[in-house]
Amino acid sequence: MLMSKAGARLPGFLGAVGRWWQAREPAARSYRVSQEEIKRLDEMYTSLREDFDELQREVHRLSGELTDEKREKWAAISYGRTLIDSHRKHAPDVAVPSAPDALTPYFG
Repeated sequence: MLMSKAGARLPGFLGAVGRWWQAREPAARSYRVSQEEIKRLDEMYTSLREDFDELQREVHRLSGELTDEKREKWAAISYGRTLIDSHRKHAPDVAVPSAPDALTPYFG
C-alpha cells in the first residue's frame, strides 16, 4: 500500500516514501526498457556482422574465381591466335574457319 499511488498521497514521511517510489519506478522501467533495447540492437548487430562476414568471404571467393576465369579466357584466346597464325603460316592457301560470333572481337 505504501508504494502505491494511494500511499503517495499520504501526508508526512510515509507519503514522501510513496512519492519517491512512484517517481523512481518509471526511471527503473525506462532503464530496463533501454537495456532490453540495447540487448536487442546488439543481437541484431551481431547477426548483421555475421551475415556481412559471410558475404565478404563469398565476394572474396567469387573474385578469385573470376580472376581464374579471366586468366583461362585470355590463355585460350592467345592459344587460338597462335593456332590461326600457325595455320596461315603452314597452309596459306586454305581458308581459316571463321570464329563464332561471340569470339569475333578476339579473332577478327
